[in-house]
Amino acid sequence: MQLHRIALAVAAAFPLVVLAQGIALDAQLKTVLVASARAPLDPNLPSSTASKTAEQLREQTIYNPEDIAVNLPSTTVRKRYFGDRNANVAGRSYGTLQPGRALVYLDGYLISNFLGRFDAPRWNMVNVEAIERIDALYGPFSAIYPGNSMGTTLIVTERKPRGLEASASIKLNQQGFDEYATSENYTSKQLSGRIACASGFGSVVRGQHAAPG
Repeated sequence: MQLHRIALAVAAAFPLVVLAQGIALDAQLKTVLVASARAPLDPNLPSSTASKTAEQLREQTIYNPEDIAVNLPSTTVRKRYFGDRNANVAGRSYGTLQPGRALVYLDGYLISNFLGRFDAPRWNMVNVEAIERIDALYGPFSAIYPGNSMGTTLIVTERKPRGLEASASIKLNQQGFDEYATSENYTSKQLSGRIACASGFGSVVRGQHAAPG
């Protein structure tokens, strides 16, 4: 008789438990929207920095992506000619023959190339039309970035597209030389295109192509 009463009590309580769980789940399955933007830099950096926004970059001539860093304080970019694919970064404590002492990031991804001794960052991954800002960090930042940040760390941030975007760029350059029994005209060109869109899952899809000549 005692067991029969216990079984009835458990059977009566079981539907109530299921109902209570169903109500709790319905209350938790609400849509959550995250609208805050990620800060490009750590708010508690231990040393000095310098920055340039997209508006400031429009005031200078930018032919190749590495040109965005040429006017930063205590920063040198070894660009020997237009379209130079080995434009190394130098700073106040190291030269262009020590490119391993500089880091270059694009939207949080390392684009520095340490495979060779004097290889430059992969500047061709940066699209000039999409740059939002560039920040330079001076001094060692080993606690935040890898040990190669003993010189200068460049943080390049590209703006996020709001929808479907497309752009194209055509750049031409000509330089004459008339010295030492030499009279020549040297020309170069660069064709680039970009297409970007924001997907429905919050991610960004980009595609770009550049053809220097």
